[in-house]
Amino acid sequence: MQLRVFDLAIPRLPATTPAEHEGLLRDALRQKLAGVPLHRSFKVIKRALDTRRGGIKTIYTLDVEVPAAWGRRLLRLGRAQPVAQMPDPRFVLRRPPAQRPVIVGAGPAGLFAALTLAEAGARPIVLDRGKPVHPRARDVSRLYAQGILDPESNVCYGEGGAGTFSDGKLYTRVNDPRVGRILRLLVRHGGPQDILVDNRPHLGTDRNVARIQVAEKARRILLAVVV
Repeated sequence: MQLRVFDLAIPRLPATTPAEHEGLLRDALRQKLAGVPLHRSFKVIKRALDTRRGGIKTIYTLDVEVPAAWGRRLLRLGRAQPVAQMPDPRFVLRRPPAQRPVIVGAGPAGLFAALTLAEAGARPIVLDRGKPVHPRARDVSRLYAQGILDPESNVCYGEGGAGTFSDGKLYTRVNDPRVGRILRLLVRHGGPQDILVDNRPHLGTDRNVARIQVAEKARRILLAVVV
């Protein structure tokens, strides 16, 4: 039986190696589950820092697999919850559209909308007043260094949207399975693995070149299925 365990707190110790931290996590999990044997290793679903009450702790949400009889006992005790089956987040078209859909804006929403439609069999057209990400990056660098503004290619306009030059924070209050799909796609194209589990995902501060390269990879893949 697969169960989800919430609010597993582990002290954050500066000298703890990843292996030692995993050992602490495993010990805390055994205590939380009252010694119930695990069929397999646990899977980290969510991770967050808690700095309240005078100490720094890492709070985990984990998925574990336990024998069915033990699992029912843990559910009765309220020490775990069943893992909900998430619906398939993919968008399905009943039939291909008679005309190619047009998406205005090549920011995050526009690019992911185009990718979703392309994967469903449509051939969307994406319109944006700005430039592709690499020439846009040069225009933004010139703006920062020389104060020369290109009104059609700047921090606001162009492929990737304003977020291309942000500090890399990824945050939403939306509890939707499609959020996980977007994070997995970002990891597949160069984003750090930590964004899949961190409560406040972060692509990296002041890493414009790396983010631009990720955007360029995503653009090439998008064009491969759209054109």
